Amino acid sequence: MEKRVQEELDSIAMMVENWRDSYIRMITGDGDEGFLVSDLVGEIEEHIYPYLRRFRECEYITSEEESAFIERLFENIDRLTHEIEIATHSYYI
Repeated sequence: MEKRVQEELDSIAMMVENWRDSYIRMITGDGDEGFLVSDLVGEIEEHIYPYLRRFRECEYITSEEESAFIERLFENIDRLTHEIEIATHSYYI
């Protein structure tokens, strides 16, 4: 992968981390916060997936690189879920 493509993916990952942190700040601990996870997933699916698909179609990244990046993005969802679980003392959503 070219350096400029990696830099672009790193910027996208940072943007998603910022979204995640914003959602984490919205946690109140009242137990009704599963929507935060759904919203973050929606943001990724709506804004990031089309961009990644285009990178793949233009052959800027391989399917393996795309999969690895998607996994990296979904680590943010796991982190948000974990933070909600801690705040609500719940271990499932």
